[in-house]
Amino acid sequence: MNEEDELDEGFEWFHVFAKLPVEELMQQATDSNRTIFRKFVIASLPGHVPPENQPPSEFAAMVLELRANERGWNRALGRALIDADDTRSEGNLQAAISNLRSFASSCPWKAYRDVAHIQADNLEGAGNSGGPPPAP
Repeated sequence: MNEEDELDEGFEWFHVFAKLPVEELMQQATDSNRTIFRKFVIASLPGHVPPENQPPSEFAAMVLELRANERGWNRALGRALIDADDTRSEGNLQAAISNLRSFASSCPWKAYRDVAHIQADNLEGAGNSGGPPPAP
């Protein structure tokens, strides 16, 4: 399994896990789940390492806070992609590319940074080829 597939699997696990009620998250604060969560955080947020040996209530709160943070960055990526497309459509390709690169440099989530970089690269390539950019 490659790194991208592992990250996708990590997101799937995290989204299911973070949907659990607080009480159940506290009960699920097992060594196994803590290890999976830790690996997910390290892979998804380079440079970030979750604290270890937290009480179950703090672990559950951290999971929910991280999910809210991830959801916010996911929405911000969506807005950045739409804004870049609108900016490109208005004839300002370089501003669209710059805005996506700016988003990527500020986003802590590796997967969302990667998407922004790929879209910026696609726009850059489309600008050099004269053709339309690839669909997202």
